[in-house]
Amino acid sequence: MKSKILICYHKKDLLLKNEVLTPIHVGRSVAQLKSKDGKISIKELNWLKTQMIGDDTYDNISNLNRDFSELTAIYWAWKNYEKLGNPDIIGLTHYRRFFNLSNNNYFTFDIAKWAGYTNENLSNLMKDTDIICLNAEKIDSNRFDNFNNDLIHLSKTNHYDLYQSYNEFKKDGKLHFKNMFIMKKAIFFDYCETIFNILLPLSKQIQSSNVSNSNADNLSKKKLACRILGYIAEYLTSFYIEAQKRNDKIVKEYPIIRPDITIKNYPIIYRSRTAHNGNLYLCGKKIFHYSYYKK
Repeated sequence: MKSKILICYHKKDLLLKNEVLTPIHVGRSVAQLKSKDGKISIKELNWLKTQMIGDDTYDNISNLNRDFSELTAIYWAWKNYEKLGNPDIIGLTHYRRFFNLSNNNYFTFDIAKWAGYTNENLSNLMKDTDIICLNAEKIDSNRFDNFNNDLIHLSKTNHYDLYQSYNEFKKDGKLHFKNMFIMKKAIFFDYCETIFNILLPLSKQIQSSNVSNSNADNLSKKKLACRILGYIAEYLTSFYIEAQKRNDKIVKEYPIIRPDITIKNYPIIYRSRTAHNGNLYLCGKKIFHYSYYKK
């Protein structure tokens, strides 16, 4: 089986790329507009353009990235699947966090390969698996209750499977965060149909009515937060995954790797970064220096 895992970038950083990991610049069409991370420079934007695909080609919603966050990459993959080579397995991660798909007890400088991002490894993992997701975390369900009451309106009639998952979530408070996943192709297409049929009309509703809403406790008095649809999608993605479990799909949870921090609370790999350069450390020892900019 052939696999493609999109790895989202919105700024310049250590490039992770191989036969499986496919970097994608999210929000390229609005990249030079000021965001929560400031304004990207022309030099940085040119680097992103030369190193990876953008979410602004063909059928896309790149211009909605400020609200949809990494969902613009998911939409692009859904609508332009053949541009990725029509893979059997598709997934999404982030440049600062991705799945640890390997039980290797050794380290190689090829971080992507070390973490298990090869066609061979993914083919083996997905032989008896339909979805890979992050380990579930427990949170307070009240925030989504507010989202649902004010904006989404999940119902037993219109969103039966998601609604069942929502009710389970209200009981146990467990959620798969980050909109990160690996799925077989058919499931991915069904997932996209499901969540975008909710999110796209919701986006139009928010834009046309100037809804005063936010990722905050008092929804009636707060301004609509940037990335709100991305936040909502985290819940919907988790609800979808839990619904697939009830439909007898095989779902496996994997831990996250944060290259900047630790793996399983032990500082295996971490980086020190400045605006233009960085050092990569292994077990506390600097193993190499890299620059964000080609000289």
